[in-house]
Amino acid sequence: MEERSDWKTINARADDLGIDLSKREAWSVGERVAAAWYKQHREEPYKPLVKKRRGAGTHHIAMYPPEFFDIIDDAIRAEHAGNGQMFLFGQPEVNAPVR
Repeated sequence: MEERSDWKTINARADDLGIDLSKREAWSVGERVAAAWYKQHREEPYKPLVKKRRGAGTHHIAMYPPEFFDIIDDAIRAEHAGNGQMFLFGQPEVNAPVR
């Protein structure tokens, strides 16, 4: 099995950037990043069962490898700045349609 100790969630990357995403922002970023992952890999992202960030319980949350962090970081910054549509024409890999 592939080593995934350096893989991170959307919220973990936001923490690394010093950005506190709202639940809505995290869902929006997650949707775009998952679509970008699917476009490149033709499969869903890795989703282990992890503790929820807010509230009790666990949930299957997507995790991504370091080579995908630039795409995640760009999506986080755009969404948090209120520019979620910023990539419509410039970077289709981030704004790929969700299947």
